[in-house]
Parts: sequence; C-alpha cells; structure tokens
Amino acid sequence: GLLDGTEEENTIFGENGGLYWRIDRVKCELTISCIGEMPSLNIGHFKNYVHSAVIKDGATSIGHSVFSGCGAMDRVTIPNSVISIGEYAFRNSGLISVTLPSNMTFIAPYVFSGCKSTGFLLSA
Repeated sequence: GLLDGTEEENTIFGENGGLYWRIDRVKCELTISCIGEMPSLNIGHFKNYVHSAVIKDGATSIGHSVFSGCGAMDRVTIPNSVISIGEYAFRNSGLISVTLPSNMTFIAPYVFSGCKSTGFLLSA
C-alpha cells in the first residue's frame, strides 16, 4: 500500500557484486541493473513485499536462486539480453506467467519449481 513520505523515503537501494537494485515501496516493484551474469540478490526481508520485478537490459543471465522465495512476486520483466536462467531462479515465487526472450538458449532444471500458480504459462 501507499506509504507516507517522499519518493526518496519510499525507495530502498542496494548493491551486490555489480548488481544494483531499487525497490519502490509504493509500487512494490524491484528494478535490477547489472551487466553480464546476475549475481545473487540479497534484499533480505524485502523479498516478501516485492510484487513485480524489472530486469534492465544488459543482464545476460539470471543466476541460481536469484528470486527464490519471493512469494509475493507475480510478474517479472526479462529483457532480450538474457539468454539463460539458472537452477531454482524463481523457486517458491508467486509467478503467474512470464514471457521469455525468443533468443533464450538455456533454462536450468527446477527454475519454476514451487511457484504458487497452478496454471503457469510460459511464452516466448
């Protein structure tokens, strides 16, 4: 829900090994920027509040368990620069559907295991 305060007060920032992230606490949206392979994401307890994620162009892969346990996250935007997704990347997330880039070359086992949706839809 909406929080009182300025945009700055309602935004949380962080960095982890070349991965830069920002959470808009009003929109409950996580934005990720990195070049190359996406390292582990360490947003602590905030993962419970993220409803959507946007990965910016430049990331080439989504690493092992990056979004694992983001139970409220039901949407993710994956740019065309991403060509691979690591094992358990979205395990136990709230994803309902995801659109994968048409140039995707590798999807590891168990990427979507434990997702809350029973009617999970993948499209390219």
